[in-house]
Amino acid sequence: MTRRSNCADGAARSARRAVRLSLALPLAWSLSLLLPCAACGPDAPAPPRAPSAARDARPFTPWHPIDAPSPFPEGEWYWQELFAVAPAPEPLPADPAAAAEIAATLERIAGLELLQSESELPGLVALARRDLAALLAALDDPRPEARFAAARVMVRLMTARTRPEGCPFPQRLVAAAAVHLRDRADDVALLHLETIARGGYPWSWPVLLKCFGKLDNHRLTVLRVRAAALLAMQGCYGGMPLLIKVLKEGTSIQDDRNREWDPSFQTAWWKEEAIAGIAAVAGQKFGHSPDASDADQVAAVRRIEAWWQANAIELYAKAPPLDDPELIARIRLLIRSFGTFQLRNVDNAGFLLAALGPGVVPHLFEALDGSSFMVRRHVLAVLAELAPRVAVEVRQRWLTRLLPLLTEGAGELVPFALQAVGALRIDAALPHLEAALRPEAPEACEAALYQLSRQSPRLAREVLQRFATKLPPQHRLTTPLAAARLRAGDLAPLPEYLKRLSGEANSDARAQLYLSWIVDFDGWSDAKTAEERRTALERIEAEIRARAASSGS
Repeated sequence: MTRRSNCADGAARSARRAVRLSLALPLAWSLSLLLPCAACGPDAPAPPRAPSAARDARPFTPWHPIDAPSPFPEGEWYWQELFAVAPAPEPLPADPAAAAEIAATLERIAGLELLQSESELPGLVALARRDLAALLAALDDPRPEARFAAARVMVRLMTARTRPEGCPFPQRLVAAAAVHLRDRADDVALLHLETIARGGYPWSWPVLLKCFGKLDNHRLTVLRVRAAALLAMQGCYGGMPLLIKVLKEGTSIQDDRNREWDPSFQTAWWKEEAIAGIAAVAGQKFGHSPDASDADQVAAVRRIEAWWQANAIELYAKAPPLDDPELIARIRLLIRSFGTFQLRNVDNAGFLLAALGPGVVPHLFEALDGSSFMVRRHVLAVLAELAPRVAVEVRQRWLTRLLPLLTEGAGELVPFALQAVGALRIDAALPHLEAALRPEAPEACEAALYQLSRQSPRLAREVLQRFATKLPPQHRLTTPLAAARLRAGDLAPLPEYLKRLSGEANSDARAQLYLSWIVDFDGWSDAKTAEERRTALERIEAEIRARAASSGS
């Protein structure tokens, strides 16, 4: 199977998605930054916009020259194809006699049962050392038996790296496995994953991360989970949330709203792979068993979540440095892709950079200093996602680097900079968020409101209440301000907000839009009848009051 046919379904889905998304502003990372566009009411005309970011004349970084040809293919392209290229592929030996013998052996294997074919593998391993290309050609054989045999031989060759005979072409094996990772036969795909992981190359981490990336994930759920577990074992923790999420499947706390796979009653294999990765990092299984009762599984997952929350920052701090030259080149390639406007690949690049962890931050700040608007705005989104994974003293240093962006020239980058500043969640950021509360700059002001609602509730309430006394009546920011105050535990706007939401008074369609600021799931949009709306409204009010009580309001 060719790479193109392997991901044809994904390509078709991505093309349809791109058509839909092209009709909207490409602010793919933060709902809070989409909202200013929806908040423009007819009673408050928007101020004149600053000069277009498309005319940003900022110089690029040395590794991102503005006049260099694009490193990306023309037309549609896929990250898994770019990542599959080995940086220094070894020379391939050529032996016509060995190639002919490989072909004859594969013919025999195609007619044998699995256990019978096992005896043929040692001979294939010896032959592949003499002509690897002939073995790799079998990866495109239409017969699954031939592909399975070739994949098994590749794993055996790779494991020989730790034995006296060695492996003369490990990069070739990793590259071939990466190209064929989406084989339609499950057992072949899992063997290719094993070959990539056993290669031990940091530059192959993006290949493994792409298995469970933002879009075009691998179709095989257990392969996604195993990829995340193998990465965790190597000190790359981008798949830890996935491992925890899969342990919730089939329990009373499973994530029904954000499921990344088809529901299944056969999840034991997934969970065994997930707990193996977690145990390798934590040194314990937390009493988890896929055969345990619902109550016992839920209790184990809660213990794992508590452990991860308590230890994630330290684990990231002790993670292996991202100093492999080829991995650095791929990190920089991911950053450069932010300027390509290919939404599928841009979203995946953001996910991959964040999943690699805080080790990518020096390259992000380098691009932030020197790149164009589109690259910089996505870099800021990645920084915002990485902020909770570093210690407070590190966030203080990030704040110093980010502050100049809040007063930058045209100001188009300011809402994105506020997103990153707010994500730091440190008290030192509050004065700078409050300084952005200027009604004459509504887009930046709304971004600041959203970020303030996520800060320490007590301090945020004080800031938001001060701003409420300065905002003119019926201003376009009245509704987002009320939503921010409610999120911060200030119940004063609650009666009026509920009336607006229900349509009883001062009907405001945006009251529903800003519900996402206040509650994690409201159910309002699913309520069709009057009784369903009443029930949803009661549930929303109860959750808002409970949040306020827990924040000490």
